[in-house]
Amino acid sequence: MRSRAPRRKVRARIACVMAVVAMMVGLGATSAAAAELSDTGARAFANIAACAATGDHLLAAIVVDSSGSLRQTDPADKRAGAVLTALDSLAQLGGSSSSKLDVQASLATFGSSYDEIVGWGAVRDTHLDSLKSAASTALPDRDRDKFTDYGAALRGAQKALDEKAAALDGASCKVVFWFTDGKLDVGPDTDALRAEICAPQGIADGLRTNDIAVIALALFTSEGRGSVTDQDRERLKSIAEGTGEGESCGTAPIPSTSSTGAYLRADDAGAIRLLFAQATAMLNGATRGLSATCPDSLCVEGKLRIPVDPGIAGFQVIMERLSSNETPSLTAPDGSTATLDPGAKEIKGGKVIVNDHDGLITVDVKVPRATESGEWILAAGASAMAVVDVYYSWGVTLDVEAPDELLVGQEGLVRVVPRDSDGREIDFEMFDSIDLDISLGGESLKAVRNGNAWDVTVQVPSAKVPPTLRVDATAHATTAAHNIKLGPVTGHTELATRLPPSFPTVLPSKLLLPAIEGSGTSTGVLTFTGGTSGVTRACLDSVTVGSPAGAGDLDVRASGSECIDVPANTDVPLEIVVSPEHPADGRVEGTLNVRLEEMDGSQTITVSIPFETTMTRPIDRGALWYSTLLLVLAALGAAWATADISRRVAERFVLGPDARVASVPVVATATRVTRADGPILLDAAKDFQPIGFLNKRRVPRFAAAGLNYQRAFPWFPLRQAQPYVETDDGIVVVPGGDQLMIGLDGKRAPVRLPGTLGFVFVAEPAPAPNEDGSVRGKLVTIIDSPDGVSSVLDERISEIENAPWERILDAVKAARAARAGATASVVVASESAERQPSTDGVVIESLPSMDWDDDSARPLQTLREASPRTGKRFARKPKKAPDVAPPTHPVVRELDDQPDAPPSPTINFWD
Repeated sequence: MRSRAPRRKVRARIACVMAVVAMMVGLGATSAAAAELSDTGARAFANIAACAATGDHLLAAIVVDSSGSLRQTDPADKRAGAVLTALDSLAQLGGSSSSKLDVQASLATFGSSYDEIVGWGAVRDTHLDSLKSAASTALPDRDRDKFTDYGAALRGAQKALDEKAAALDGASCKVVFWFTDGKLDVGPDTDALRAEICAPQGIADGLRTNDIAVIALALFTSEGRGSVTDQDRERLKSIAEGTGEGESCGTAPIPSTSSTGAYLRADDAGAIRLLFAQATAMLNGATRGLSATCPDSLCVEGKLRIPVDPGIAGFQVIMERLSSNETPSLTAPDGSTATLDPGAKEIKGGKVIVNDHDGLITVDVKVPRATESGEWILAAGASAMAVVDVYYSWGVTLDVEAPDELLVGQEGLVRVVPRDSDGREIDFEMFDSIDLDISLGGESLKAVRNGNAWDVTVQVPSAKVPPTLRVDATAHATTAAHNIKLGPVTGHTELATRLPPSFPTVLPSKLLLPAIEGSGTSTGVLTFTGGTSGVTRACLDSVTVGSPAGAGDLDVRASGSECIDVPANTDVPLEIVVSPEHPADGRVEGTLNVRLEEMDGSQTITVSIPFETTMTRPIDRGALWYSTLLLVLAALGAAWATADISRRVAERFVLGPDARVASVPVVATATRVTRADGPILLDAAKDFQPIGFLNKRRVPRFAAAGLNYQRAFPWFPLRQAQPYVETDDGIVVVPGGDQLMIGLDGKRAPVRLPGTLGFVFVAEPAPAPNEDGSVRGKLVTIIDSPDGVSSVLDERISEIENAPWERILDAVKAARAARAGATASVVVASESAERQPSTDGVVIESLPSMDWDDDSARPLQTLREASPRTGKRFARKPKKAPDVAPPTHPVVRELDDQPDAPPSPTINFWD
C-alpha cells in the first residue's frame, strides 16, 4: 500500500473512500455496535481508506457463505440485500472519486469449496448490473452446502485477488468482504484445517503478508442450527484480526508490515445489511458519531440535529425506516433543503447522494471544510419510526516524507503532514486536539509538533542495514465545538537509506516472489548497481526464513554463484530461487542478508532484504472428480427418491364423504345400452350407495361395487402413476374419448384420477346365447359431488349413452378371444406402435409394457363401508387381487380413417 501520490488529485480520494463504508454497520440493538469494533479493526479500515485514497485500484472480493444453516439463520435471504447495499457503496466510491479510483469487485460463495459466481469487473454499468442480478437471484438459492470451509473461502479469495492485481498496472488495494453465518466445519478434518489456517506462515499469515485485508462479517446466533459458541466467535475474530479473547491466529500481534483485518458481528438476520453498511462506511475512513432512534430525546418530533464543526469534510447518514411512507429530508445550516429520494442533488450547503434499499437509506453529504460550526437537520417525519446513525469524515491524508537523505549510521528527519483533498495543509487550530502515533519498523517514536506538521527524528542503523525504513503513522483529532472524534487516518511509506558511494546499491527493497503452486519453485531477482569508485562485490551471506509447517525444509539460494562482481555504474542481477520440500498452503517470508564489499575489500556492510511468497497445494484432480461423481450420484439418487416419493404421495385416488357408487345390470348392443331390470338406466335415489369415507381422503387404492382401483408406477420417477381398475371375473372396459382402455384379457383397464370420472362397463366373461349380438354386464359409476348425485347424473348418463358401444362390444369380443388363447389385448394408442392386421375389423398395436408395481400382486386393503340402510359401519373381508404378470400391452382400436391420437404419459384417461 502506498502513502504518497501527486497532490491535489490523489488527495480527493480520501473523502470518497470515507463515504463508501458508512453504509455497512449496525443500528440499534440488532446491529453490530460501533463500540464492538476493536482498535485493530479500526486500524484496518483506516489502512484500507488510506490505500484507496492514494492507490490506483480497489479490488473487493465479496465471498458469501452457502452452508445449509442459512435456511435457519437467514430464511428471508437478507444477505442478498446486504450485498446490494455494499455494491451501491462501492459504485459510489468509484464513480465519485475525482482522481478516478478504479473500483472492481467479484462475487463468490463458499461452503465445501470456493465458487465464483461473477468475475472481476469495474463496479459500474453492465458489470454492476450482473453483480446485483447475481446477488438477488443466485445467492438466495445457495444455502444447501454441508460444510463451512473457511480455508476454501480464504484460499479462493487470495488467489482471485492476487491474479487480478498481477494483471493490473499500478498499486492495488485488496479487500475480502467475507460473510459467514457459522463456525468452521469440514467434518472430521476441522481441527486440522484450523491449525493450517492459524499456524505461523499459514493461510491467515499468507493473506496478511500479501496485503489482503479480511473484513469478517458474521451472522452468529446462539440457538438452533448454525448456532455458535463464544469460542467460535473469538476464533473467527482472530482469523481477521490476529487475536480474540483467548484465541490467536497466525503471527500475533500482526506486524506493521502486514495487512490487518476487522471483525464485525450481527446477532440476527435483520442486522445483516446494516452490518455491511457499517463496514463500507468505515472503509471510507468515516468515524461513528450520533446514534438515535426516532422519535427519542435526540430526534424530537422526527427531527435529528447533526452538528458540523470546523475541520469536517462531510458526513454519512444510515437510516433504517421502521414505519411511515413520508420521504425524509435534509436541511443545511443556511436553510436550503433536499428531499432524500434516491439520486444525487446539490444544495447550497454541499452535495448529497442518496441510496434506498427497501427502507435502508444511506445519505452521503460532502461539505466545504467548515470554518465555523453549524447544524444540519434530518427530518425523518413526525410519525416515522427510524434508527439513525451518523458517520463523520475527516477527509485528510498523511504525507510521510524525509526532507533529506537518510544516511547509514546517522540520524535523519522524518516529517508527517496532514493534507486535505486539494493537497493543502490542515490547520491544526481548527481542532480541540490533534495527535500522531508513529513507529519505525514497529518501534514507537516521539513526534514533535511543528506548525501544521510533525517532525520525527530517526536513527539509521549501521549493521544489517535495511534498504528502506518503513514508517507507519496514525492521526486522530477531536473538533472544538462538539467534541466530534475524527480518524484514525493512517499513512505508510518506505524511506530509502543511503550507502556511501563506494558501495553498490540494491533493488528492490523488498523481494516479492511469485506464488509457489504444488511442488514447484519461485524465482526472483535482486539488481545491484555499482558505485562510482570502481568494481564492488555482493554476496548472499545468509538467509533466515519461515514457512508453513507442511512445507518441510525450504531451500533458498542464488541460482549461480553466491557472489557477483558489480562494475561501477553497472546493473548486475542476482537470481534467487526458493524451493520447498513439500506442497503446502501458507506464506513464506524471510530475510536475505547480503554482504556488500568495497573495491579493495577494506570495509563491508551487510544489507538485510526482506522477501516473501505464498504457497498453495495443487488440487488432486482424481480425488476431485471422484468426489464430484459421488456428490452427483448422491444428488441424483436423492432427486430420484424425492420424485418417486412425491408421485406416490401426490398421485392418489381422492374420495370424500359424498362419494357414491352405482352398479346396475345392463344389456349393450352396437347402438345403445339399456338397463336389464328396469326402464331407468340410473336412478339417483335408489341406485347410488355410499362408498364409506367419513371425510375427504387421498388413498392409494380402494374397492367399490366389486371392482378394485389401484395404481402402477413406471420405473422412471418423472413419469406419472398409471391408475387402473381390476375385476376378478368380468371383462373391464373403460371408454376414453375416441379410444377404449382395456387391459390384458380384459381383467384390468386404466382409469383416470381422482377415480370418480367416467364409467366402467364390466361384461360377462363368456358370451350368453343371444340373437342380436348384445352383451350382458354391469355398469359401474362413481360420483363424488357435494351437491349430490342428481347435480351431475344427467351429464354422466349422456356420456354413457353416447359412448362408442359398437367398439366396446368389439373390444369385449377381442378380450374373450384372448382368454381363449388368441393374441389380442387393449390399452392405449401410440403413434410409435407397430401395427399388425387382425381378422375382426380391429387393429392390434404393440406398446412397451406397463411397469405394474407390487401393489397389483397384493391383496387389497378393504375400506370400511357404511350400510345404506342403517348407516352403521361394517367391515368386508379383503378380496385378494388376482395374480397378474406384468404385461406388454397391445392396443385394440376400430379400423377407420381417423388419425392416431397423440400418446399420453398417463395412458389417455377418460375426459
